[in-house]
Amino acid sequence: NITGLTPQTNYDVYIADSCAGGSLSPWIGPISFITACLPQAMPYYESLDSWPVACWDSTQGNADWVKYTGTSTPGDNYAVADFWSNSTGIYHLTSPPVTISQDAQLRFYWSHLYSASYPDDELLVRATAVGTGVWDTILSLKGPNDFNDVGAGNTSPGGFTMEEILLDPIK
Repeated sequence: NITGLTPQTNYDVYIADSCAGGSLSPWIGPISFITACLPQAMPYYESLDSWPVACWDSTQGNADWVKYTGTSTPGDNYAVADFWSNSTGIYHLTSPPVTISQDAQLRFYWSHLYSASYPDDELLVRATAVGTGVWDTILSLKGPNDFNDVGAGNTSPGGFTMEEILLDPIK
């Protein structure tokens, strides 16, 4: 076990075995890793002003998210699953852990153009209690009835839709 490390920090570790007579085996490394982020306290807000966003994980899919900067309300910065650059991509974006200590809400804006050519596009919002590995789907949007954002184009957002999900604290 390595102790005293700083959260959200890149480290390279080299390892050698101590052998008889005070000699060392050849060094192995670097073994690179990033320490986990500390849980965020409430209220938690992410503006997406800097990119990539610290403690947000986009490595679980096989395609990269990109930052979109526009002039639309309610804000200027958005994470984009850049489907038009990678139409077979699987996009996952995970926030850092947030300690929900009281009744809370998750609020975000999204935009998507439904296309019959890609009818399986889906937006899932999932939540888990840290350490359980069990994810619960708390929002699922799919198909023409859900993805009806007025004005959305193939490569530009529409008017944006606000989602608000009420969250109970873990007891």
